[in-house]
Amino acid sequence: MGRWWGGWVGLCVHPYYAMHALTFISYPLLRMFVVRFPSPADGALLIKWELQAVLSLSIVLMIKYAKLISLEAFLADALLYGKGMLALLAFMLDPRILAWYLVNFAVLFLLFLQPFYSGPENISYLTPLQLENELLNGSQLWLVEFGAACSTRCIQSTGLFADLSLRYSKANLQFARVDLGRFPHAAAKYGITFGVTSQHVPTLVLFEGGVEVSRLSQDSLDGIASIQRFTEALIVEHFELDHLLIRHLSQTFEGFSHI
Repeated sequence: MGRWWGGWVGLCVHPYYAMHALTFISYPLLRMFVVRFPSPADGALLIKWELQAVLSLSIVLMIKYAKLISLEAFLADALLYGKGMLALLAFMLDPRILAWYLVNFAVLFLLFLQPFYSGPENISYLTPLQLENELLNGSQLWLVEFGAACSTRCIQSTGLFADLSLRYSKANLQFARVDLGRFPHAAAKYGITFGVTSQHVPTLVLFEGGVEVSRLSQDSLDGIASIQRFTEALIVEHFELDHLLIRHLSQTFEGFSHI
């Protein structure tokens, strides 16, 4: 949790978030200096709508924060709902302003990509050949994330995977990431569906001694109505990471006891 709060300043200066911030700041400026209301009653009614919209958005974001998956996922949801609220208020203000915001949203979508998590982690970034060598030459377990920079789902799960790597990476378990955007041929090799829309990534695969033990893919979540993204609890339970950690600690303790 601490790394999320520590990353706020760095996120705010990133072009993706800075441009979104300017977009939201533009609303009160347009409201104050551009729009003229026919009567005081119309201005009072708009204020009432604005308060209701802000209150509703705040409640939704508090619920989202209570179910926090990752900082990146929370910010993506906050910006999405915030732009929806902004579009609604702009329509009430003036349809021409709504059109301007819709164009602005399209530009943000086309030109600015949400940044990857850039904090502490214990992840090896491997090419397919490097991964194959590691799997063939070692007996330890590897939990590998196959993803792509063009996928928003991958971007929103990078911080989650980094946190897990810091907590569970031990001598018997290593974490790695392979970018399918750079190495698309690796998708077919490891049985991962990967295309332009990248709807089936990220895919997490656990290898032991070079052999696949288990996998968890985004497309497996699409059929579960209550789950849309990877969660820490889901990954830990699916790959039995707590069990692997306990096994490592037990082996370490046994090693010391024989000294």
